[in-house]
Amino acid sequence: LDDPPPYQALSYTWGDLATTNTITLNGTPFAVRENLCNFLNRWRQALQPMRFLWIDAICINQESIPERNHQVGMMGRIYSTATSVIAWLGVGNAVIEQTMKDWHKLDFDTTLYDSQGYIDGFNRKQNLTMCMNAIQQLCSQDYWKRMWIVQEYTLAKK
Repeated sequence: LDDPPPYQALSYTWGDLATTNTITLNGTPFAVRENLCNFLNRWRQALQPMRFLWIDAICINQESIPERNHQVGMMGRIYSTATSVIAWLGVGNAVIEQTMKDWHKLDFDTTLYDSQGYIDGFNRKQNLTMCMNAIQQLCSQDYWKRMWIVQEYTLAKK
């Protein structure tokens, strides 16, 4: 960590231990939990330019308690040295996905001026309701129940 290449760090939930998938890591099969596999598939599909990605389940030998303990002590440096931290909340549902895509299109001004303004205001209110439902679903994700996100978020450069 004294002079690492630029890398991103992943902040995520491990998910269910019973649900694992196999990925290929440096030519070797490697078991990861479903949530991480979903992230890796999405990240790869997005053709992210960052070549190095720090993920605890992969970068830390989970079979070695001494290594895990040592790495926990380094988490602050790992997340603060990363060029950015990716917060993976999991695979979104259709409402969340669509709201995030259309977020910039939403007009939150619900002032009603005339009959057309009333119709426009009604449509905006529906958009606002849809947006609020999506935010509620987003905030109920397991990710927000993790204590570690405070450190991962506050130490992130971006």
